[in-house]
Amino acid sequence: MNSDAKPRNLGAVVSVRGSVLDVRFGERLRSIYSVLRAGESLASENASRLSATQRADKNIDDLLEELNGSFRRLRQSSIDAELFDVIADVETLSEGSAPKTTNTRRGGTS
Repeated sequence: MNSDAKPRNLGAVVSVRGSVLDVRFGERLRSIYSVLRAGESLASENASRLSATQRADKNIDDLLEELNGSFRRLRQSSIDAELFDVIADVETLSEGSAPKTTNTRRGGTS
């Protein structure tokens, strides 16, 4: 440190209560402290947004999984119904009578 430089007054301790210090900062430190507080506020806000986004992403994944399961069950039910109709028609034909007509197959028959 240069011996010609004057020491700067950056702040002063006003009172001490236990382990709590009441400090008054000089103007320069007060502006730095304000910038740090603003940065802390922005970081906290962004952390909250990130957390909300992660929860929403998980909810979307859960809903998508549920909807895909429902789609697969409905599709399998449709396939099963068509197979049962075909099996019933084959059994009817093998017995020698005319097949029953149903509207459950794709395209329907009449």
